[in-house]
Formats: sequence, C-alpha cells, structure tokens
Amino acid sequence: MRIEELSQGLMALRCMQVRLTKEFEDFTGFSLSRYLILVYLMEHDKCLQMELAKAVGIDKAAITRHLKVLEEKGYVMRERDGREVLVCLTDDGKSCMQGCTCKDKEMDVFLLDEEIALLESFGLPLFDGIVYG
Repeated sequence: MRIEELSQGLMALRCMQVRLTKEFEDFTGFSLSRYLILVYLMEHDKCLQMELAKAVGIDKAAITRHLKVLEEKGYVMRERDGREVLVCLTDDGKSCMQGCTCKDKEMDVFLLDEEIALLESFGLPLFDGIVYG
C-alpha cells in the first residue's frame, strides 16, 4: 500500500473511531476509558491504581485524571495504603454500572458502505451486532 493511500485510510479510520466513540459516550454516559475503568472495578472489587491503569491500557497521569472525575461524580473511592492507592466502586458506581452493563441493553451501531470497505481493505474483522450498509 502506498503511503498516500495508507495515510488517507488511517485518517478515515480515525474519523470513524471519533464518530463511534461519540455514539458510545452518548449511549453510556461515559468515555470509553472511564467505562473500561468501571467495568474492571465491577469485576475486581478493590485494586491498586497502577494495576487498573495497566489493565485499561492508559498511563499514570491519565488514570489519575479519569479517577478524579469518577470520584467527583461519586462512582469510585480512592484510599492511600502507604505508597499505593487502592480504588473501588462506591454503591452509586455499582448501581450505575449495573444499569449500564445490563445484558438486555444493546447499542445499535451503523457502518456506512465506505466504512465497511475501509475495514475490509485493512483486513479488519466485521462484528456481529453491527448494522452494515
């Protein structure tokens, strides 16, 4: 693939990612990173802040920023244990996530024909539950 084609394809992928991320945030009420943080905490109860950052795939500064916002909203609680910081969901966080991750709740995702062709040109898989066309 020529570099010009690759750069155009990557830009189109970025635009698709921005659009789908916005739809995800509108649907769930959370950024993708914050949603992943809350899901991890639902599954693991209490954990170290650095463990959480590693599990979600974000750096130290980003996890601190996200946790600060989630803490201000009352969804998580942090407590210092010596040099480490423990993180857990509050009762409000748990009830919010139970509503958010309910098995019956589905998000309709629509991909345009051009987006399907782009994914296929990069050899990326198409997923069940996505409306194509």
